[in-house]
Amino acid sequence: MTLSPFRSTDLFAGAGTPTGRILNRFSHDVDQIDALLSQQLSGQCEFTVRALTAVSVCVYVVPPAGIALLPVFAVYVHYANLFRATSREVRRLDSTTRSPVYAHFGETLAGLTTIRSFGDAVRFRDHNAALLEANLKTRWADALTQRWLNFRFDQTSACLIGVSVFSAVFMRESLNGGLVGMMLVQLFSSVRSFRMTCKGYVNLEAQMTYAERVFELIDEKQEPPRVLPSDPSATSSWPSGGQITVRNACLRYRPGLPLALDDVSIEIGARERVGICGRTGSGKSTLTLALFRMVELASGQIELDGFDIAELGLRTLRRGLTIIPQDPVMFTGTLRDNLDPFDDRSDAELHQALGIVRLSEWVDSMGDGLQSLVSEGGGNMSVGQRQLICLARALLKRPKLLVLDEATASVDYDTDALIQKAIRSEFDCTVLTIAHRLHTILDSDRIIVLSEGHLIENGPPARLMALEGGHFRAMVEQTETDAGF
Repeated sequence: MTLSPFRSTDLFAGAGTPTGRILNRFSHDVDQIDALLSQQLSGQCEFTVRALTAVSVCVYVVPPAGIALLPVFAVYVHYANLFRATSREVRRLDSTTRSPVYAHFGETLAGLTTIRSFGDAVRFRDHNAALLEANLKTRWADALTQRWLNFRFDQTSACLIGVSVFSAVFMRESLNGGLVGMMLVQLFSSVRSFRMTCKGYVNLEAQMTYAERVFELIDEKQEPPRVLPSDPSATSSWPSGGQITVRNACLRYRPGLPLALDDVSIEIGARERVGICGRTGSGKSTLTLALFRMVELASGQIELDGFDIAELGLRTLRRGLTIIPQDPVMFTGTLRDNLDPFDDRSDAELHQALGIVRLSEWVDSMGDGLQSLVSEGGGNMSVGQRQLICLARALLKRPKLLVLDEATASVDYDTDALIQKAIRSEFDCTVLTIAHRLHTILDSDRIIVLSEGHLIENGPPARLMALEGGHFRAMVEQTETDAGF
């Protein structure tokens, strides 16, 4: 049987996501370390003592047998070395092929409604079966190698007993019958101990691959501190204006990857409304990740109201920023907990914010009002309602810097218009809008156009529209063409 770890590459493509790997390491791998590894070590000590006792008795009763036993032990070591390399790699393959199973199962549960609506359940079931089969092949390979080792260790143990018995026969006139009987009892009862001693050391090394995989996560760079002594105090007004200065910012997601932001420099004034646009992969959302320090800059600097954000604690920085993401985030709990997670606002302020986003009547119709329960991920609400609640949450925070990361990409045009109107009238702060629909940023004070991580255009919308052959003008004209204008 030939086993290749990447024999079914198409099965693993897109399935071995970081989520699957993390679930695998924090569930199966940690369980193996906590439960199996300690038991294996304890059992190994027991079998080792039994094997040494049997050998000691054998050498004591029949001293010449000690010399004859050396070749037998050499055979043990030879078989153990062959098994060790194979078993270690098979265990690694087992862990590697298990991660796609976890990832695919989680993705299937998350998209169960969509899968059923498109009648695609059979394809997902077959794909899951293929992933399980790939994982079970490694289990089968592990079982075969274990059988191979057991058979050869039993043969070697039989040779060990035979050498001892024939040595005792040749020396029968000088030996005590009782001691010979004790030696044979020890040898016959410790055949399993000989096998498990050698096999145990090999399995112990193979099972250390679980610890190896966990240590890979431990060695990852840790997130910066949440609070630093140099942070602005909680009672200060920082950020007061929302002025942003980006100087020669470069960012890459992992070492060895190309720069997602390449030498970007921007000056954004306090209370300025800036639209950020560009093709897919241009670096729009990457700029937001850099601002929130979800990914650290490779070089360069970002300042917010005069403070270098790299020298701020993460909690201090992120509590000073507000974002309305493309996918609205809802928590399991009450509606009030979702609107005001830190319990900073009164019920009257919450109702006022709901009135601005036109959800007051809907909340009153729920019966329990602000104490109405929100299911996991906001499953008992529509996407538009969840997005409007996120808008109300941002209103209650009264931010000095608001980031809209394609916030209206998943809602209809009426909800989009309502969100845009509320942003223009209710937020007196710096607003960064990452555009999904270009018409949402045409009334911005300034437009920033990115392409492949570079800043290529920067200026008022009217000036950019007047540029012959300009990137922003081309995108607007393309949008009008696609809309049939």
